[in-house]
Amino acid sequence: MENQNTPVEAIERKLKSSWLHSLHVRKILPSPFLGGPYSYITEETDVGQEADCIRGHSVTPLPEDEGMVSHHMQQVFCSTHQPTAHDHVDAFALRAAPEPAVIPDEDIADKSYRPFASSENSLTDILMRMPLSTRNAWATQARKERDDAFRVILELPSLPKEVKKYLRRSAQSIQTQEMRWQLKCHLPLSERGLFWLWLVIMQLAVVLPDIVSASLGAEVAVLRSGPITLQTQLMVLAIFDYPWADTRLAAHLACEVFLGGLPVLIFGLFAIAMPQHEGTTFHTAKDVAWKASLCILWQMLMQNRKNIRDLLKYSFLRMKRISTAQSSDFTSEYTRLRNSSTIIYSWLDTFEVSNRLRIQIGYHKQDHEDALRVLRWVGHIADDNDRNPRGGKAGILVAILTMAGLICLSTFPTDAYSGLIAAANLVPLAARAAVDVMDNSQSSHDLLRLFTATAGVSFPSTLFVLGNSSYWLLTKKSFLAGFANIHFWIAFVLIFFLSLFPKLWGRLFMYVGSRLLNDRSGA
Repeated sequence: MENQNTPVEAIERKLKSSWLHSLHVRKILPSPFLGGPYSYITEETDVGQEADCIRGHSVTPLPEDEGMVSHHMQQVFCSTHQPTAHDHVDAFALRAAPEPAVIPDEDIADKSYRPFASSENSLTDILMRMPLSTRNAWATQARKERDDAFRVILELPSLPKEVKKYLRRSAQSIQTQEMRWQLKCHLPLSERGLFWLWLVIMQLAVVLPDIVSASLGAEVAVLRSGPITLQTQLMVLAIFDYPWADTRLAAHLACEVFLGGLPVLIFGLFAIAMPQHEGTTFHTAKDVAWKASLCILWQMLMQNRKNIRDLLKYSFLRMKRISTAQSSDFTSEYTRLRNSSTIIYSWLDTFEVSNRLRIQIGYHKQDHEDALRVLRWVGHIADDNDRNPRGGKAGILVAILTMAGLICLSTFPTDAYSGLIAAANLVPLAARAAVDVMDNSQSSHDLLRLFTATAGVSFPSTLFVLGNSSYWLLTKKSFLAGFANIHFWIAFVLIFFLSLFPKLWGRLFMYVGSRLLNDRSGA
């Protein structure tokens, strides 16, 4: 079903340039001495099935298989009953080509990760039960159907030109990303320079916050950020090592994880440089209030900049409507685009991939969903197709909201600068998570990736800060008394160990959220 051709050979050469794809490195990193499969060391460095996912964008199904794949894809969406994997795997069992030879990785794969599916018969599960070559054939045909649907929709005379302009940009973003995975599109020199600039900015953001916090004597801030500095450093190294890294990936990660704390860092530097100036202190409620508001607003812009920008666009585009009489062809092509996008989402979710590729997959799926949302608005389409269950995602959102409330309430009385950092990080993150919960293109493990990269590593320190505040309420003094105190270093080592497992905390919250929502829906 697949022809191994020059693009695949080029991909193999690219993979050899990545040290994280080295067999020796992949055997060492998931070891129990580094925290095992739930450790963020593994989470940030394990490539998983990254190679298979990248290869899957460059395979070419045989011409005689295209009709068969298209027929079975139509059966999935036209059937009145939920299809089973058995219905569709058997049709391809005899025709599936042998899988390409790859390095066996049963002993080094991250066994802890599994896609969160709504049921045993979800589309993701159907695809996972197929041979890899068959899965890739479905994805290739879905991409072809999607591109054809885009082309037909853009040629409709009834579609407003502003909507066409937006759709062309979305289609271009989708195709550019896929062409880069296929090595058919390379970074221009200017974009390569921006990529390296973002890497330098992220590296500075790794080391400067702890230096500023320590200089201000903010023990709680150091306890919250110090034990997890290794994770942020691994994020930067993983992007540096990634053969398919580009400016969009670096900018997305920098804004999501690193740049949100810039105002807090600036306020800290001013407090160090001008300790006697009343405008740089954190003593009064007024000082903390206006600084916290500014920091939260900035972080909100960093983590939700795309959502805010799209909201402004949608508020304009949704005023452009097509008449119902002109919408029959439009609706059929929208349905084709939606169904093909759903297959692409599910195919991408069948792979256990690295965090760096998961970030690209996340905004790649959002590009599809952006186009579909605009088409629903202009075409009067009420699409209630709930493609992604929200139970597990809601559990992550509740966890972030709870952490935000607890950390802010418990740090401001004892350490205002630490409270400022917590408020600036967690409050906007909760807003971002709420948007992702409602976004059908974002699966449970997309939100899990967001949690492990942001709030998850802070969960143990949140529990400690809550305990420290309780101690302060009882004794009127902090459990910590300077960096030389034995209490500080005991807490540091304990938090460092517990912070190694953000994925474990995330999966726990997802499990609780799924159980609660399932129990409620069944009541």
